[in-house]
Amino acid sequence: MRTLPLPLTPSRKGGPRCYVPPPLAGGGQGEGFLGAFAVTTRSSVAHPSRRSVLKAGIAALAASGVPPSAFADPELAGPLTISTWPYYIDKDTIPNFEKQFGVDVKYIEDINDNDSLFGKIAGSLMTGHNPARDIIVPTNFLVSRLIRLKWVEKFTAEEVPNKKNIEPQFFHARYDPEREYSLPWATILTGLAYNIEKTGRELTSLTDIFDPELKGHVSMLTEMRDTLALVMLGMGISPTTATTKDAEAAIEKVKDAVASGQVRQFFGNDYGAALARGDIWAAFAWSGDIVQLQKDNPNIRFAKAREGYLRAEDDMVIPLKAKHREAALAWMNYVYQPEIFAPITATIQYIPVVAGTRELVRKLDPALADNPLVYPDPEELAKTHPFVELSPDDEHEWSTMFEAAIGH
Repeated sequence: MRTLPLPLTPSRKGGPRCYVPPPLAGGGQGEGFLGAFAVTTRSSVAHPSRRSVLKAGIAALAASGVPPSAFADPELAGPLTISTWPYYIDKDTIPNFEKQFGVDVKYIEDINDNDSLFGKIAGSLMTGHNPARDIIVPTNFLVSRLIRLKWVEKFTAEEVPNKKNIEPQFFHARYDPEREYSLPWATILTGLAYNIEKTGRELTSLTDIFDPELKGHVSMLTEMRDTLALVMLGMGISPTTATTKDAEAAIEKVKDAVASGQVRQFFGNDYGAALARGDIWAAFAWSGDIVQLQKDNPNIRFAKAREGYLRAEDDMVIPLKAKHREAALAWMNYVYQPEIFAPITATIQYIPVVAGTRELVRKLDPALADNPLVYPDPEELAKTHPFVELSPDDEHEWSTMFEAAIGH
């Protein structure tokens, strides 16, 4: 998922559209650092907390016409550390949040794919420690795994009242039906992108990636689910109900394409430069990346493949024993305001998860508000498919077979 780390224009590398974060001190995984995460307990005697008193006061002031933004919450401590994908926010949201809440934000763009993220955080979490992060933004299959492992914090609707602003179709996730552990950040379509100047024709099927005329100039994704889902759809197999036998057949097709030289490379979050240069002519790709690439290269297209697309989402979660849980909840609630999420949508250009953004986006970028990759029509959404929920054993088996097939 994810917006592209491409130096195509100044706005993509620290220019007016992108917030460039400071590095995470010390790598964030050593025991010395984690030792600072001492957990304190409060008295069990029932009495109003400073936070509840403050909320009541702010509510009363708001009713009298004084805006809540005039007050910072004294219980919010920082820095709030957010670990996410590159180029996944606008330039103003972080400094505006810092100003309104008096909390510094350490925004770390260190996710390239979900497997490497899991490798970074699993060691700490399995020993009951926080991995030096207050919010992480994995893709939903990893969120499902983290919830099953009890490695993320639960929260209530009272703690994040703007949760009510989720687009209805994204509220009831299979892995988190009431959204008590996760809140979506963006909805992602994975499909087939191509450079029409190189292909010489429109691509209309996912099977076009196996066209011999494109040999040596196509790429797939290192994310097992994304690549297998698109190969399965091209084979007439639903990725939503796929079996191990189906996975074996799709992996064999990928393996043959590698052996024949059809596939040039497997990419994580970094395929965009090769597609833009013309080294890659057709690629399994994420929709938001292609919207951004099209601004610089109108020859880049996202196929309206007759078989459809894989649908996934990246979710915000709070890892176990987050040091700044209250600040994390404040961040979640803050970005779930339509007026805050609209400029985020205008920047990352994925399907928005917060209701009421389209007309606000139209004021910022009229063409984007009518872009079917950002605001798809019901017919195209009906062609999207979530990936099957895998058991831990199936996850291991499918991943092992896939890694062997792509040579990783």
